[in-house]
Amino acid sequence: MSKSRKILLACTTHLVGIALGWQGWVLAHAPSGTNQETSRAAPSKRDAAGNGMAVEDVFEFVQGSDSVEKEKREVARAQAEFDRELAELDVPADIEAALSRELEEWVKDDQDHRKPSAKIMALMYHWAARDIAGMLKWAESGAAAQEAIMWHSFPVYEKLSKDKGPEALAAGLNGKFAAFTAHAMAQALGTTGDIDRALALKSSLSKAQWEMLRDRFAHTWPIERKDDIAKLAIAENQPELLLQFVGIKGSEGARWLSQMLADGSLDASFAEQLSKNQVWDELAKSGSVLPLNERIDRLRRSGDADRDVVGEIAQSDVTQLLKEGRDWRYAFRHREADAAKVLAEISKSLPELASKAPDALRAQVYFELAEEDPARAMKLLEGQPEAERLQIASQAAKSRFANIDPNDFLAALEHVPADTQELWDSRLAAWNEKSHLNYRRLSDDYATWVRQLPPGLDREMALYSAALAADHWNSEVAAELRAEITDEVLKQKIAASRQ
Repeated sequence: MSKSRKILLACTTHLVGIALGWQGWVLAHAPSGTNQETSRAAPSKRDAAGNGMAVEDVFEFVQGSDSVEKEKREVARAQAEFDRELAELDVPADIEAALSRELEEWVKDDQDHRKPSAKIMALMYHWAARDIAGMLKWAESGAAAQEAIMWHSFPVYEKLSKDKGPEALAAGLNGKFAAFTAHAMAQALGTTGDIDRALALKSSLSKAQWEMLRDRFAHTWPIERKDDIAKLAIAENQPELLLQFVGIKGSEGARWLSQMLADGSLDASFAEQLSKNQVWDELAKSGSVLPLNERIDRLRRSGDADRDVVGEIAQSDVTQLLKEGRDWRYAFRHREADAAKVLAEISKSLPELASKAPDALRAQVYFELAEEDPARAMKLLEGQPEAERLQIASQAAKSRFANIDPNDFLAALEHVPADTQELWDSRLAAWNEKSHLNYRRLSDDYATWVRQLPPGLDREMALYSAALAADHWNSEVAAELRAEITDEVLKQKIAASRQ
């Protein structure tokens, strides 16, 4: 396991486990560069190396782990220890010195064996109660102190908010750890959904502090108090706050907002801002929480006339389904299911799309499976009109096959002729796109692969597109690639581009 993943797991189990509400903030700021080693079946062949773990994947790892119940018990145990330490602690006159001594012992354990210290939390609680700004300034003094805040601060903040109110944390809304404090305050306010208390805080904060706190409400406010956060968003003239809240709450939130927009219960000016906001369009596209016709109409109103909104919806819904449910790409790749079986199962899960836009759904499933096995995926397009079949296959070659074995891309092209100008142009566009990505990823090894291709149109297009890509990194290799091109049309293109 990589060092970065060890750190990530520390943030999403021990650190985060002290208070499950802390997950929202930590996951939103999780370190990147980790490997996807979850217990789920392997994802598609796409090479994710170097791209880091998406926030959604981290959250899925934590929530889907078999150890969640164990973590909950650990939370309860740690909380009990914290409460006991608070009750028994003889508060020292010099809290900073005492905390520094405890910290020296705590960091002796490495990241894998370290556990939160109830004594450190108790000392932090008393320091924060007296001078939270001073404590946070100390936290910036060195790596060990910063780590101590990362592991211990939220239980301290949670306890302090309960005892003295979230207002007691306000002095911590400055410096490097201000976002930690803002999340903790928003979490405390969100527990009760007290808009009046939140607005009362506004007058005592700077504009930047208030905006940092306000922007966390979407993550911490309960769905049961949705009408109150709507009032706050309207008062602040912040449609983005309400849209973010709706996006986090999912289908219930989206249906609620859609109903308010439909029945005129929202302030007219604010409703107009919401309706025109691109985020609402993305919510309509990315979640099957509204009727399909409404989603299509909303996207068509906001896009250009040639926009394929049905295709966008199909892409969003199928991608989300494959992410949340069974990994049908994996099943297809390992011959646990054929293409027809995958389409049938996805159609069952997306019945409205399957009924009203079956062609768009079929095309999207083909796009997903073509990367795994182009020949077997083509079975989905059998029986389709030839022009439509070739257009879909050509589009897949152009828009998919990024960051995977270039041989798979080449195999997909074998199913698409180039006997019309439109198909020839589309093929070259696909080569240009993939060569740019592959040369950046594989460097001169990609040029070597291209030069070893058998004679034919694809080798010619590969040489041409690889030369274009190599121009940015290795002009000598680019010149060698251009010198091997024999296709007259492509040679003319090179000459025209270099005039």
